[in-house]
Amino acid sequence: MSSHLVSFANAELAGLEIKTAKTGKDFAKGVVILRNSEGKFEASLPFLCFSDAIASLKALEQQEHSAELVGEPTNPEPKRPVATVSGWFRTSKNGETWQTSFMVTAVQ
Repeated sequence: MSSHLVSFANAELAGLEIKTAKTGKDFAKGVVILRNSEGKFEASLPFLCFSDAIASLKALEQQEHSAELVGEPTNPEPKRPVATVSGWFRTSKNGETWQTSFMVTAVQ
């Protein structure tokens, strides 16, 4: 684990998916969306989670799917889960392309 942990408060979790790796262990992936104090978009970061925080992400995924099923007549777009996420950045090179992912280690 990296010693350079970063936290984002009130981060939206979009496209949250819980998957099972070939090893049989669950992992999560999606996008962290950051907004400023006025609610305007600032940045988006792809994320992965292989840590114990997966349990919290599973609960948020269930919440997101429940919101999609129920829907609200005044707001047709379901609300994304919001949480404080902590983790570190991982950069890898695939051929000539560099890719950076946020590795989630904690969700509150």
